[in-house]
Amino acid sequence: MTANKVNLQPAFVLHSRPYRDTSLLVDLLTMNFGRLTVVARGARSAKSKIRGILSPFLPLLVSFSGKNELRTLQQAEMSGMSYAFSPKVLLSGFYLNELLTKLLPIHESYPEVYQSYQSTLIALTKSLQPEVELRFFEKCLLANLGYGLRLDQTANHEQVLPEKQYFFEFGHGLKLAKSASPSNFLGKNLLALHDGCLSTKDELQEAKRLLRGVLAILLGGKKLKSRELFL
Repeated sequence: MTANKVNLQPAFVLHSRPYRDTSLLVDLLTMNFGRLTVVARGARSAKSKIRGILSPFLPLLVSFSGKNELRTLQQAEMSGMSYAFSPKVLLSGFYLNELLTKLLPIHESYPEVYQSYQSTLIALTKSLQPEVELRFFEKCLLANLGYGLRLDQTANHEQVLPEKQYFFEFGHGLKLAKSASPSNFLGKNLLALHDGCLSTKDELQEAKRLLRGVLAILLGGKKLKSRELFL
């Protein structure tokens, strides 16, 4: 394997769009090369062998070449069955894809994000409460992008207490709230997110509010179409 040619790399399709007459531009999430865009030449032609497999939520092995920002897809094959989602959960999957497309830098390796993404897809096929899986994925993504949230301690290195209220300041962390406010977070709910155990409605709502607030700052005003359809 060289920088010029990569063979049989585990990958998922995040997004694809028509390119020229019969080709596709495909955004991929790969295990070892992060997010990248490839040209799938002739992929939309009737004779193409890969026409039906360049789809989201289908585990692939891809081979590609090139040194520029835009690589050329050489081969793609299935490495497993497509994940089957209910209509509501399908929107959750598209949300993950759109989030990665907009936030993950290209050509940077994020193996933990890849593993978390695949684990989240598997969990979503069985989950009765997809928001739990989305919150944990968002938390993992933020950590890998360098914006990990310390939720068991304040910015002053004081232990977060379940009965206290806190406010979050981007770039600094949690601070003890001096007065009640709708924008505060209850320590109990912060600790639940820290421990990876979101079980109550309040815990889910506050986890969503905190994580979405941080993501909104990183998105810089970019809108997520999938988010407008649900959640």
